[in-house]
Amino acid sequence: MNYLSFSPYFSGLSNIIMSYELLLSIAYITKRKVILPPDVWMLFHSKDYNIHDWKKKDYVDVWEILDKDIVTKEFDCIDFYDVPEFQGKFEQMETERSYTGNIGGAIDGSDISCYYSQKVKTLDGDYTVFTGDDYIDHPDFNDFCQGRKYINLNDYIKKFLHFENNLFGHYWYMIYPGHAHKRNILKDKINRCFRYKNKFYELSKKVKEKIGDYNSVHVRRNDFLICHEDKLVPSDLLLEKLYAFFPISKPLYIATDEKDLSFFDPVREKYDIYFYKDFDFNTTSLETDVMDQVICADSDIFMGTYLSTYTKRINVMRGIESKQADDDMGINRILEPRERISEDIINPWKKSNGLWSWNSSSHPQWKLEQGGKYINQLEKLTVYDHTLSPNVKPPRFNKVPFKKIKLPDELYDDLYNEYSNLEFEPTCHGIQDHPEWGKTVSGISNIKTNPHVGYGGLSKDFMDKAFNILTPIMEDWCGMDLLQTVGYGIRHYPDGSVLNLHRDVIYSHVLSCIIYVDRKSPENWALDYYDHKHKHHEVFFEKGDVLLYESLCVHGRTTPFEGEYYRNMYFHWRPAVWEDHFLEKYKTMKASFKDEKHFLQYYDKT
Repeated sequence: MNYLSFSPYFSGLSNIIMSYELLLSIAYITKRKVILPPDVWMLFHSKDYNIHDWKKKDYVDVWEILDKDIVTKEFDCIDFYDVPEFQGKFEQMETERSYTGNIGGAIDGSDISCYYSQKVKTLDGDYTVFTGDDYIDHPDFNDFCQGRKYINLNDYIKKFLHFENNLFGHYWYMIYPGHAHKRNILKDKINRCFRYKNKFYELSKKVKEKIGDYNSVHVRRNDFLICHEDKLVPSDLLLEKLYAFFPISKPLYIATDEKDLSFFDPVREKYDIYFYKDFDFNTTSLETDVMDQVICADSDIFMGTYLSTYTKRINVMRGIESKQADDDMGINRILEPRERISEDIINPWKKSNGLWSWNSSSHPQWKLEQGGKYINQLEKLTVYDHTLSPNVKPPRFNKVPFKKIKLPDELYDDLYNEYSNLEFEPTCHGIQDHPEWGKTVSGISNIKTNPHVGYGGLSKDFMDKAFNILTPIMEDWCGMDLLQTVGYGIRHYPDGSVLNLHRDVIYSHVLSCIIYVDRKSPENWALDYYDHKHKHHEVFFEKGDVLLYESLCVHGRTTPFEGEYYRNMYFHWRPAVWEDHFLEKYKTMKASFKDEKHFLQYYDKT
């Protein structure tokens, strides 16, 4: 077993999240087990570095605000105090400020590599690309690097790879996991792991209940009065800056660390303004910081303070939800359109000599790569009509594009043994207003409540074993070599769920399988599947059933589910040869349909 350990960057909330994002991204490319620290020092929420009893009182448990279960399902993790090799060495490893400040002295040198930044304190200043493989002369890799040096972290072969207080920067700029699809997968994993707990989003709804639709601004003061005073907007100019972004007709929520709220008196004369204190929330200081971010993320229009990573985190949250997020600007930095780098450009650092600092726009974090450009999360589910051609049909791999088989015996017991210990927590993460489906989560609507799904992750060992067993079965069925892309689930569909009619992602979900797991309902729930001739098939599942299917054919579950839950899981592949000219052709297929009537009318089959 090889481990990845770190001491988080000594900084504020958003910088610490960036530190964790980098750690897990490194775990993704190195396939190491992540050692999660007990807690962290956090600016504004911990005492001074040198308090004698810092480890007893000063540090913050990040899992009070983030969902540790999601992280441990996505990544192979172990708690700091559970690492076998650390037993009896905790005091020896500690320094005054860190649980691992002397880890290099406590662990045998033949077992540990400690990575240090070359030029400055943090990795961000090194402008180094980290990989888990050798990609020399690969065009995609060279386009990503743009002349930056690179390091294959899998060349570090010792049992422990450690980063001490130096993980800071954009993981999507510093980590190269592979081609575009791999980058999309990594972003999806990281963005799901570092969404705040659902309770904060539920609490935020009370703001809109009280004041209606609103806009928001983050006005950073506090330590910026020392380190960036020349970059801040003074009180007498603030109103003028706000006019550039916000109409006075809508309430304005102000997130700020300014203690003297009379600073905002000129704004109050023109805007209906609200602060966190105006709402009856009983939260800790850390929860209050989180709530300010969530409230801003939920607003209609948001603008923050440029150079603040607290603002940057809000923009990331908004961007993931496909909302307006102008992360290259702020109330203290207004740009003309010609001064801005297009958000469509993949690897935008190619426009700045390969350099992309921590304060550069974070839009690549919420943008996905498709067709040689960046798209929003929402666009992943929809191909808009002006690009479409009903004459383009999906590729055919079989005369009948689906086949039901039984789950192989060597997977059956493993699946249900793990399933018996899973807990499913519903999440509304990623609710989007789809132009044809309305409010959805991952293409799932709900006729009874806000759309939500549950997720229960199986072990990496099971997922790897399942891919190893299912891949040759799928290759034999479709008659070609396949590249496994992604497997996920178990997905939990609650009462009232509707899986809208769609095609899957042409870059990765070309051939797929559904493994039925369980349901608690009076009636079975049909999968609606339309073959190459647009003929409708209803497919019902029982325990042990697996469906192999061509997932670029339209499918969904259009009858609302009636029951407590329905659970299944998915595995996806693409052909080993899946070249750009295929993608150029097939990306013009319409990917989403309101209902069967809409689908058939589109292809003139009514």
